[in-house]
Amino acid sequence: SGTAGRPILSALQNHRLLYCILVVTRYFGGVKLGMGGLARAYSQCAELVIQKAQLVPFQHFLHYRLQCQYPQLPKVKEVIMRHGVTEENSLYQEDVQLWLRIPESKLSAFLADLQEETSGNINLEELAS
Repeated sequence: SGTAGRPILSALQNHRLLYCILVVTRYFGGVKLGMGGLARAYSQCAELVIQKAQLVPFQHFLHYRLQCQYPQLPKVKEVIMRHGVTEENSLYQEDVQLWLRIPESKLSAFLADLQEETSGNINLEELAS
């Protein structure tokens, strides 16, 4: 009890890592390490994994539904690509509806660019995340 989870959690906390998973699998090799040895083994393994891992910063995304007319679509698509926005779904009927995932950090620049490129002739609705 406390020989695996606590040392691994401690390593994550020491590096201020949130919203992540770190899995350590130990196969018994016939040598009993004892509580202290087990805790050190798990802690060292967690540290090595964190040091070698490619850490990706947490990014919050917002979800929007965009509605536009067909003639506006090329400009809208260009703005979407320029700002790294992800198109999650689309519906092509009388008009075009796009469901977008927008990084929160890029939202204001994306909206300003979209407004400029389309002269505000689009309908944009924020969806519950």
